[in-house]
Amino acid sequence: METDVTAIVVFSLVYLVVPGAVVVLRAFRFPREAQFAQWARTYGLELTDDNRPVVIAYLRTTRRFRALGGAAGWSIGGLLPLLISPPLPLGIDNLSLALAGYFGGAALAELRFSHRVAGPTPRRASLVPREMDDYVAPWVRRVSWAAVALALTLLGVYAALDRVGDGGRPAIEVLPGVLGAATVVAVATWAQRRLVHRPQPLSAPDLVAADDALRASSASTAAGAGIISALLALSTVLSSILLATRAWPVRWLIIVAGMGILALIVASLVSVFHPEPWWFGRRHSERATA
Repeated sequence: METDVTAIVVFSLVYLVVPGAVVVLRAFRFPREAQFAQWARTYGLELTDDNRPVVIAYLRTTRRFRALGGAAGWSIGGLLPLLISPPLPLGIDNLSLALAGYFGGAALAELRFSHRVAGPTPRRASLVPREMDDYVAPWVRRVSWAAVALALTLLGVYAALDRVGDGGRPAIEVLPGVLGAATVVAVATWAQRRLVHRPQPLSAPDLVAADDALRASSASTAAGAGIISALLALSTVLSSILLATRAWPVRWLIIVAGMGILALIVASLVSVFHPEPWWFGRRHSERATA
């Protein structure tokens, strides 16, 4: 009995606590100058003496909140199976909870920082109306909603066929993950709309440019949360069907589709940290000067 308890404690420290602690400690380090420059280049911002403190505060706040959320999600995902007897719903594990914590921390950071950017200063509406497509490519939202719709449709077909006896998981165990993904996509879409239409502080041009870059960064994070959650939910449904079916054409089709989904998940994750041109929309600042 003592051996089992010791093994659980060692596992918890090595597998759950240590990785989260390392991530958090790295996040609380002061960002390097190269990180500022890279972020500015990514979002087309020229750093000045006036807007540099804004960028520094933004990067420090978001890094810390994201790290804390991701570490908490990772630890909770590993501890829950040890503390509760019923198995977690399919698709809810360390990785999904770590991602949920990461993006949840990012959302809290954006809300906290948006008030600091706006502050008590006068605000104005832009002469050129902003659109969501200015900051994130429209295909990102379309793929997110399409993945959720396809996951729900396939899950309905899977439940109607009732193939649990063939080795699959009950559809009711998969449903919470899909509904959770749909909620994340809806919240991510709302957050992007809110970010885009937030009034802009009446400031110097370099601060206005910094504010526009912050919008692009925040919208990119929100869009990443939506599409990754939707694709993970779709992959969970497909894996359940894969386990339940014996028809090799269907199995091969699912395998090929799964490889494509995995590639898109990885590309989306990379784009959240290092956005590429194919991820961006045509940003408002570029439209305003066109």
